[in-house]
Amino acid sequence: MQNKKKKFNTKNLGCRKSVSKGISWFFRENRFGIILEDDCIPNESFFIFCQKIDANYSKNKKIFAISGSNFFNRTIKNDFFFSKYNHCWGWATWSRAWKYYDNKLTFWPKWKYSNQWKYLHDNMLEKKYWEKIFDNVLKKKIDSWAYVWTCCVWSKNGLTIIPKKNLIENIGFDMNATNTIDNKKIYKKASLLKLKKNLNVKVSISPLKENDEYVFENHFQGKYSLWPWLIIKLLKIFVKNPLIFFIKLNKFVRK
Repeated sequence: MQNKKKKFNTKNLGCRKSVSKGISWFFRENRFGIILEDDCIPNESFFIFCQKIDANYSKNKKIFAISGSNFFNRTIKNDFFFSKYNHCWGWATWSRAWKYYDNKLTFWPKWKYSNQWKYLHDNMLEKKYWEKIFDNVLKKKIDSWAYVWTCCVWSKNGLTIIPKKNLIENIGFDMNATNTIDNKKIYKKASLLKLKKNLNVKVSISPLKENDEYVFENHFQGKYSLWPWLIIKLLKIFVKNPLIFFIKLNKFVRK
């Protein structure tokens, strides 16, 4: 711990710049690192998992990140799997991958019309959903470094390694949270679990499409980007908690 360093910002840079600049600062001197969002608590298995994956995949340029979050309410055969989605509550990456982070998304206006983007997603809804997200990030309507990172990873055909069990707990679900105001059932089911120490690292390097579809439908709730489903969602929120309804409605109007 003799080489421990801390970085403090002299002013509030916002979510996007503050986090991304901090990570870039870290990787100027480090090859590999773990990033924890505020209110996110890892268990011991998460650090062991990152260590094992780093030892086996650090030089594999297809792998861009390691995630500690697993929101699947289903049995996973292997000790981990590969996904195009990179959950960022507790995760790790390498300087070789982070160097592709482009905070201004300068490549997006042209890349969105490429064949690579066209065939990245299997259904049109998912494609249109992310086009809207990245367009709004570019227009500075969304202040998120994580969406920028996702776009950068996808532009390089990068994958994320996800453990078979959830290793990160987020305790920041309340009215004071920046993003996680409502605690979805998908997160309640994601209780902290332990992994066995002897991981089987021989797993086929290809994303599991059914898992990615589950993430889009349940984590990002992609169908609710359509008007009929969006109205139904807002009505459900209003009945359950009127205060959260007006917060959500305000965020939607600002977009």
